Amino acid sequence: MIWIIGGVIGFICCVLIIYKVYKMVLRKQLLSQFGIYVESDMELELTKEYLKTMKDRDIDEIVYNDLELDKVFKFINHTYTDVGKEYMYAQIFKSDIEPKKFEALISNWDDKDKLKKVLYELHRLSKQYSECLDLFTQMKTITSNDLIVMSSSFVVLLGIIGASFFVGFDILLFVFLWFAGQMGLYSHLTTKTDDVMSKAFSYCELVHSLDVLSSFDIYSDDDNKRIKAMVDKAKKYTFLHRMCVTIEKVDIFYFMEFFKGMFFIPYYQCVILKKHKNELMVDLFSMYKYIGVVDTSLSIYGLRMNCKTCIPQEISLPQLNFKDCYHPILKEPVKNSFTTNESCIITGTNASGKSTFLKTVGINMVMARTFHTCFASEFDYYPFQLCSSIHMKDDLDSGDSYYVKEIKVMKHILDLSKEKVCLIFIDEILRGTNEKERIAISRAVLSQLFHSQSLVLVTTHDLDLVESFQDIQQYCFHDDVKDNMLYCDYTIKKGICKVGNAIKLLEVHGYDKEILDQLKEAVTSK
Repeated sequence: MIWIIGGVIGFICCVLIIYKVYKMVLRKQLLSQFGIYVESDMELELTKEYLKTMKDRDIDEIVYNDLELDKVFKFINHTYTDVGKEYMYAQIFKSDIEPKKFEALISNWDDKDKLKKVLYELHRLSKQYSECLDLFTQMKTITSNDLIVMSSSFVVLLGIIGASFFVGFDILLFVFLWFAGQMGLYSHLTTKTDDVMSKAFSYCELVHSLDVLSSFDIYSDDDNKRIKAMVDKAKKYTFLHRMCVTIEKVDIFYFMEFFKGMFFIPYYQCVILKKHKNELMVDLFSMYKYIGVVDTSLSIYGLRMNCKTCIPQEISLPQLNFKDCYHPILKEPVKNSFTTNESCIITGTNASGKSTFLKTVGINMVMARTFHTCFASEFDYYPFQLCSSIHMKDDLDSGDSYYVKEIKVMKHILDLSKEKVCLIFIDEILRGTNEKERIAISRAVLSQLFHSQSLVLVTTHDLDLVESFQDIQQYCFHDDVKDNMLYCDYTIKKGICKVGNAIKLLEVHGYDKEILDQLKEAVTSK
């Protein structure tokens, strides 16, 4: 007997040693790979579980699509967990990150020992977590009838064992039938409540990870107190899950899986959570946020390691001021510096950089407000309401034409500019209709926007429109054709671009000389 007990203890010790060594090796590996990013063509899978909980948003889908923020998010997102990814994605639409706390959190990652511990815990959570924010609203499948059936099955087992003392031990053969019935019942309950069980499991892992992360002293003192109160309360109701996880660390033969199935432990864990859901659901979003902001801070820390960025400064006056600002998605971006406290009209030839400039400013405004990080050497920002009209398309779902979609967006912008201080990006205003009406309507719309409290950046090819607003600041982009190639420096300058490049582009792309001569003569005659 002593040899058996000694053998079991020795086996458990060996398993624990192997687990410790594996943990140590994985921590070192995660640390060595941190900040090394490989470009991926895979689409991001998002459930938007955290975004769905937000009622008000700082930017809408129009701005998100116009600035191509899906590509920006794919570029900046290097989170380790689904919690971090979903939280970071939601921040683009409405940020609840506090800059001072965020910077204090990022400063922790200079401590490599602390960094590798956090990386390991997030890596562990990434293997265990699936969405769970709607857990406490999805517990209708956990019914009292099922609980009665489960309890009755244990009464049957006790009855069989009790009867064996009176009619003989042969009756214990019925225990095998009981086992078969238990497995069938557990399979039925698992199928019926699979989604809730998965979310309950994720919730328990969320609680455990937050408990571990708080032990690394990465949060502020006030936050640590809040986290301790939330975790201590949640741990009282997740003890079944924690017991199973602890045993599974040494259970290399998966006996615990059989034990959980025989005694419905996952289901009972769900029952306990359901019973106390009103008490627990209050803290769920806060716990989610505390883990999400840690994962997000790691992603931004890595971004700062790999890109030329700056920490933006919030200002009290509605103006733009930045140096060496660039678009993060472009492989060879041109940096621009720009300062203005007034609305601007930007002219320029085709493909000279006008639209990219608007997107660059917009993306960095979002990055400043959201992640306290900009792709520039200096960036001052005012918390504008962002509005845009850049990538208009026909709306096939609603049946709206290009022009109808455009005027709807412009109406939305006009209404917002009456209520808030906006930063408005308009690319080629009202290009969806004829020239005469376009100029007239554009003058009326822009006149109202220019006289609002908002800051407007509008691009246009229409010099007649530019001449209507000579008191508005004028900026431009230029290009040239060298060696039969279109050359642009993509640098914004003061002034008006009065020379188009439409015919030059035809020449670059090999149009017949007869067509080119005819076009040049027609333009010259005007």
